[in-house]
Amino acid sequence: MKRSQSQIARWERGDVRPSLETLRELIRACGLELWFRMANYDDSYVPDIAENLRLTPAERVTRAAAWVNALRPWEAALEVARRG
Repeated sequence: MKRSQSQIARWERGDVRPSLETLRELIRACGLELWFRMANYDDSYVPDIAENLRLTPAERVTRAAAWVNALRPWEAALEVARRG
């Protein structure tokens, strides 16, 4: 999947929104999986979303990578537990 820098910049500025299929492709290109959980709407995530939107794209990637690395030991422990 190849997207132009100008297209990505329009997404980041909020000028346009990528389609769900484009989001799925982007997430897969990052080696991640997209999943949905239905829940009642509340405003509890608004501060977190606002904080993330204030970050630069590079800062967001760094933060996401830190979360992934922090979760790796749990993932390994869950795999051991699954195997029994």
